[in-house]
Amino acid sequence: MLFRSGGVSASTTIIDTSRGVPSYQITPDNYSVVEGNSVTFTIRTTNVLAGTTVPYSISTNGSVITGGLTGSVVLDSSGSARISIPTQIPSSWLGNQNLSVSINGTVDGSYVNTSSPTVTLTQPTPTYRLSAASGSVNEGQAIDFTLTTTNVKSGTSVPYTITGVSAADTSISLNANLVVDASGLARISVPIVADNLAEGTENLTFSVTGSGGPSPVYQ
Repeated sequence: MLFRSGGVSASTTIIDTSRGVPSYQITPDNYSVVEGNSVTFTIRTTNVLAGTTVPYSISTNGSVITGGLTGSVVLDSSGSARISIPTQIPSSWLGNQNLSVSINGTVDGSYVNTSSPTVTLTQPTPTYRLSAASGSVNEGQAIDFTLTTTNVKSGTSVPYTITGVSAADTSISLNANLVVDASGLARISVPIVADNLAEGTENLTFSVTGSGGPSPVYQ
């Protein structure tokens, strides 16, 4: 057997498993969204492990969010995640609202401070359609009117005016309000007083006027 002096050695390869500096990007699907729809963002990362939980917070200057202002998502195998934020039509006109999402805190051992671009929330255009149950009515009877709306929040008060007759011709006010229900409808029955006076034919007109928000469409 041959022995050599000077010692022996062995070597191995060290593989670099460091992921590099993590990065985060939050991008909205759309930069303008009509209230009542969901606002969707995508979080994209680099050098962050799949399965990592990423907390986020929502910033907005109006009461249009149906849920909380914080949440979290889990990154998929591509290092991405989706955030969907439901919104609602506010009870009163607030003007256009701004909404953004941010990550601010420690994620996967690193401090993260990044925000999305701002999404503008716009109120949908309300529509009002008024219909009468009949084209004519006799004194002593009532005529029913139905207001059908879209994009008008339940509980909204809509002013109405009755013209073409005097206050003595009906037992309800000539100027008051209807209240829109959860189906977007408001109904009213207008009684016509039988006064036994020969007044000739009268034309009763029932009108509504939407208030607040974008200019309504009357159909």
